[in-house]
Amino acid sequence: MPAKKLKAPAKRSSARVAQPAEGADLHPPRVTVFMYRAVGRAADMANSEVRKFGLNIKGMRVLITLLERKVMRVGNLSELVAVDQSTLSHLLRRLEADGHLKRTRPAVDNRSVDVVLTPKGQRLAEKCLDISLRLESVLLQGFTASEVAVLRNQLWRMCENAERELPPPRGTAIT
Repeated sequence: MPAKKLKAPAKRSSARVAQPAEGADLHPPRVTVFMYRAVGRAADMANSEVRKFGLNIKGMRVLITLLERKVMRVGNLSELVAVDQSTLSHLLRRLEADGHLKRTRPAVDNRSVDVVLTPKGQRLAEKCLDISLRLESVLLQGFTASEVAVLRNQLWRMCENAERELPPPRGTAIT
């Protein structure tokens, strides 16, 4: 079956953004400007796709991470999906009430909480993963495999720099 085409989000124009002419002054050519633009469009598209499941992009990331990792501690999950623990707690409560996951306390550490997908949650997570992979495919059109590898490495380094040099606001684990 052919992959479903991603729909453009309703609230944004579907017009293509013109690439600056060669030699044009980008005023200023900051990496963050391009990152925000690409990530903003990608988040809008992802949210528009998962909204039909009663999710947002944070819920999508949680489900995909649990699909890939199987069982995770809440603290580790919070760090990996970059969602503060308070927000994650509310999200997990809702996903559990909807029958998508189960939270348990491990016998060896009663202070921790493990999270695992239910079969219903696994089916939804697989749909979310499909959306994520299609979106990634759109974003990486025209990139060679080596360019993708370089980009992944550079983004990983940027994440490490951010985690090391940009502490979260007081009172939150991750923003």
